[in-house]
Amino acid sequence: MTPPVPIPKEAVAYFAAKKLKIGFDHRDVWNEEHQTSFTVAKVTELDVLADVQTSLLSTLQEGFTFDQWRARLRPELEKKGWWGSREVVDPETGEIAQTDLSSPGRLRTIYQTNLRTAYSAGQWERIRRTKRVLPYLLRTVGPSIHHREEHLAWHGTLLPADDPWWVSHPCPGGYGCRCNNRQVGQREYEKLVKNGVPSPGVQELDAKTGLPTGRLIRRPIPAQTTPPKDVLIEWKNRRTGKTELIPKGITPGFAVAPGAAARKASLARVLTDKLDSVAEPLAKSIISRWAQGDTLRAWLDKPEGTMPIAVLKDAQAEAIGATTHVVQISAETMAKQVGRHPELTTADYLSIPRVVDLGRSVRDTDRSMLFVLDEEPGYVAVVKSTMTGAGLFLTSYRRLSRDAAKRVRTLRQLLKE
Repeated sequence: MTPPVPIPKEAVAYFAAKKLKIGFDHRDVWNEEHQTSFTVAKVTELDVLADVQTSLLSTLQEGFTFDQWRARLRPELEKKGWWGSREVVDPETGEIAQTDLSSPGRLRTIYQTNLRTAYSAGQWERIRRTKRVLPYLLRTVGPSIHHREEHLAWHGTLLPADDPWWVSHPCPGGYGCRCNNRQVGQREYEKLVKNGVPSPGVQELDAKTGLPTGRLIRRPIPAQTTPPKDVLIEWKNRRTGKTELIPKGITPGFAVAPGAAARKASLARVLTDKLDSVAEPLAKSIISRWAQGDTLRAWLDKPEGTMPIAVLKDAQAEAIGATTHVVQISAETMAKQVGRHPELTTADYLSIPRVVDLGRSVRDTDRSMLFVLDEEPGYVAVVKSTMTGAGLFLTSYRRLSRDAAKRVRTLRQLLKE
């Protein structure tokens, strides 16, 4: 037997925290809900579901192979009558369906999907902790014989670890997906940009016969340092009635990266996409209500990744070269803010949408704009556009002094930042 290969503790912690949830159909438990719930389609008894989860948790902790896991699970399922074909009732329709939890193909899918997802969640937690040293991720296809066309196109994508693209294009991106995200430091990033990324490999053909030799030719291909363009497809979950847009190449239900940090990033991505998809007045109304909710307060208490914080007028966004009107704030900026302005409270930060909406705007540079709300209390916010124009970020925020002279000096100092 293959010796056990333990999976990182972060992956074990992620899987162990999942709560049991009955789902007759795999579409009954969806996207983010999969990150906090453990389910197996058509397993309608909690004790059986608990047995499967416990056995998988042991596999994560001890590194059992598929055959070892299946052999350990079989006696438990046999005792409860779940080894072999049986009838189950769909609670939604009342229809009777056949299910076979012992099917090798089904068990292998359960084993591989849960272990790969847990490993990915653990990787996300490590990325969050180490991204200052290894700030980039490189996407490569795995050792599968056949690859999805879109996954091959994403091979060689090289982006900052906190780029939203990673959240909507997770690994695994579907059943059987074996793609990988690898952390990369600044020096290797520059080398990959200069020299390219090894290709997934092209089958070598014999010059005389024209037949495959069995060897792969791996030539360097350019690294993709901008997010690949997606083709979004509309997919309706017929169990819930909800319709969503997902990138072509991602299996429905896999469109959100696992793990706590990824879930927060997913929330930010979903809200940002929503704000960018509606007209400016409605976007401002949404962000104003959002600023009064508990989620933003929780993020401000423990910042991770980025979070939408304000909406610019279309003319303001255009003036500084932005193609979005959604202003985000990053965990790095919050760390800087706490160091420079410890006097600011959560209530001060929750005022940012109002400062940007009602404050007098002054363009600072081609890429930045100041917002001054001259009231009691007054504030100054600085918003900058990224070089590509695809992002807007709050880079500085502070109160205005009551003293007019100090206020002028503060503004002058801001113009230098």
